Amino acid sequence: MQNNEYLNIPKEKFEFAAHGEKIYDRKLDTKPIGYFKDAWIRFRKNKGSVIAACIIAMLVVFAIVVPMLSNYTVEDRDGFYSTMLPKNPLLEGTGVWDGTKVRTMNEAAYLYRLAIGLESGNDVIIGSPTITVDAEGNKIYEARVDSYNEVGYTYLNLTEEQYKALQVYQDENQIQVMYPIPNNYKTNYSIGNSGANFWYKLKNESQSSTGEPRLNKDGYFIHNYMTSTNKERAGYTSEMRLESDTGKNGEWYVYAVKNQTGYKVRVLYYNYYRYTHNTA
Repeated sequence: MQNNEYLNIPKEKFEFAAHGEKIYDRKLDTKPIGYFKDAWIRFRKNKGSVIAACIIAMLVVFAIVVPMLSNYTVEDRDGFYSTMLPKNPLLEGTGVWDGTKVRTMNEAAYLYRLAIGLESGNDVIIGSPTITVDAEGNKIYEARVDSYNEVGYTYLNLTEEQYKALQVYQDENQIQVMYPIPNNYKTNYSIGNSGANFWYKLKNESQSSTGEPRLNKDGYFIHNYMTSTNKERAGYTSEMRLESDTGKNGEWYVYAVKNQTGYKVRVLYYNYYRYTHNTA
C-alpha cells in the first residue's frame, strides 16, 4: 500500500526561510586560488606522488646528462656483458649493484669458477662458500659470484695487424690480455666459452665435459698449456707472460696459434673489453 502521508501535512507546518530578511553572499575567509595552485596543494599532500615525481625527474636528468659524459653510445652492444648484473664500482662489496649474485653450485661448477679466478687474478668466487652435503653425499656450494669475472676467457681470431697492436697495448699498459693456449683448444666444448676457460686438465676431455678438473695429489689444478722450445712462437714477442712461464726445461707457453685468417688467441675478456673500449 502506497504511503501518502506527505500529502496530508498541515499548512501551518510550512513557513518561509528567512522571511522578510535580505540574503547576501558571504565573504570568503580565504583567498581564492586557481586550478593549478589547487592541484599543486593536493599533489604535495600525496607522498606517493611526490616520491614518484622525484624518481621521474632523476631519470630525465640521467637520460640527458649521461650521454654527454659516457664513453658509450646506444649503438654499443656486447655479447657477454649485455646481460650482466648492474655494477657500480662505488658499491663494490655491498652485494647491491656490484655485479655479484649468490649462486648454488655443485662441486664441478664451483671449481670451474674458482679456476678462472686463480689464473686471471680476478676473483669469481667472492668470500668463502657455504658448503652442505645433500642426501646422496654430494657437496653443494653456496657462494657470491662476480658475474663479470665469471665470463673468464674467450678465443678470438685476429689479423696480423690486430695481433701486433694488442701486444703493443699489453706492454704499454702492463695489462695482460692474451693468455696461454691450452692443449685442448681444438675441442669445441659445450660450456666454458667453447673451452677457453679450461686452462687445466679435465677428468673428462670430451666435448660434453662438465669442466670437472683432474687435481694433483695435493689437490691443486694441473695446467694444460701448450708449450714450445721457441719463446716467440707464432710471433708472440710481448713481455707480458704468466709468472709460471719461466722457460723451465727449455719450454715456453704458447700464446697464439697461426690460422688461415691470422692468429687464434685466448684472451681474458675483462681486459680485452678494456682494450677495445679504451678504458686502460
